[in-house]
Amino acid sequence: MSKLVFASLVGTGLAGDKLALTWEDCGDASTHGHADDVQPTEIVIGQDNTITATGSTDKAISSGSFTAKLTGSLGISETYTGKVCEASEFNLPLGIGTLSWAGMACPVAVGPVTVGLGLKLASAVPDTLATADVALTAVDQDGEPALCVNNHLEREASGTQPTFQEWAAQYGFNGADTTMEAKYNANVEQIEAWNADPEETATYAVNQFSGMTYDEFAAQYLTAKPLSDMDVPILQELAPEEDFVATESDWNVTPVKNQGSCGSCWAFGTLGGIEAVHKQHTGATVNLAEQQLVDCSTQNNGCSGGRPDWAINYLSGKSIYTTASYPYTARDGSCRSGTASGVTVSGYSRVTKSESGLLSALDKSAVTVMVYADSKFQSYSSGVITASTTCSLNHAVLATGYGSNYIKIKNSWGTGWGEAGYIRVGRTTSGCGPFGIWYDYPVVPTGVNAAVEV
Repeated sequence: MSKLVFASLVGTGLAGDKLALTWEDCGDASTHGHADDVQPTEIVIGQDNTITATGSTDKAISSGSFTAKLTGSLGISETYTGKVCEASEFNLPLGIGTLSWAGMACPVAVGPVTVGLGLKLASAVPDTLATADVALTAVDQDGEPALCVNNHLEREASGTQPTFQEWAAQYGFNGADTTMEAKYNANVEQIEAWNADPEETATYAVNQFSGMTYDEFAAQYLTAKPLSDMDVPILQELAPEEDFVATESDWNVTPVKNQGSCGSCWAFGTLGGIEAVHKQHTGATVNLAEQQLVDCSTQNNGCSGGRPDWAINYLSGKSIYTTASYPYTARDGSCRSGTASGVTVSGYSRVTKSESGLLSALDKSAVTVMVYADSKFQSYSSGVITASTTCSLNHAVLATGYGSNYIKIKNSWGTGWGEAGYIRVGRTTSGCGPFGIWYDYPVVPTGVNAAVEV
């Protein structure tokens, strides 16, 4: 298996920008071929690149097949197939480039072997298309595994951030605001220090929040409320099986949204979970109205904060309106009616507070979680972030999957933040989990129905 991972920095990757390439052989005892080296160590955007794996095989190969599965942000999912002894080329979706299999020089004798992959990315790759996985599995004429190599590609940081005036022009702020400029420059200094730290596992960059201090940012955006009694029906607690073994999961959920300057993360985390379960059950994408929760869920406090369980308490047994009929305004308003989506929810299951509890739940569906987002979370750009394990919370989000060393989270700050609106947080069993992710009970909506076509 060859797995290519493209991770985004803020901004658009242009021709000449480079992706750092690292690799590992992922074959086991049943895999006949093993890699000793993969070259080059950098991939250049806008150019033809050949990735060559050299190694050996303990079994002759006369024929076989491969299947390449591409998954990425914005719901991208493509599968390609071919014969191992023949060259094949595939167009990546949305014009971002091409992926090619060079074809093995069959018959391949026992001993040294070389395998080539071609990769060409377009001369400009926007943030929203810059995160993808290509899983390439090769088997021989007898259906036995022939090779397994993981290649990891990540855009290299430029090491510089835009000037305050450049940043202000990009995000529509006043470039003459000296107070904001001082805050921005302080954030840039911290970002550059993090990026220069060899122990950091993520990349940080300026974004739409870089003109605020962390305290200002937290007061406006990080308004999830702490644990309290819950009166919505809890149908069950999702506990891991005794023999549970974590593998990987990556749910195709609804698109990333933007809560704007309203502290309504709790509403987005709630409806993101309901939309995800609905899509999982029906295959259909529905856009549910966060503004309905902001205006109508009186147990919560609108743009001043709330909780997903309180939100489900309000929605239980009620019509959930469409965003088209009840548009999001990013401010508190008066409760009114809208067009019923046909989607309803009856309650939720809460998830055992542990890594195995969360990962086993993620094997079944996306999970709404509460985290403690700190200043690194605020300035996150790409990669797997090493998080504190504090036992606190301030932000509601949607966990959508996990890998061998991370949990993948969908945020509600638009696609210009993080990896096209997502963040990967490093897995740990310490404390209350990464960013306190199981300090509060993660929840999964239950009884999600689509009574009419949506």
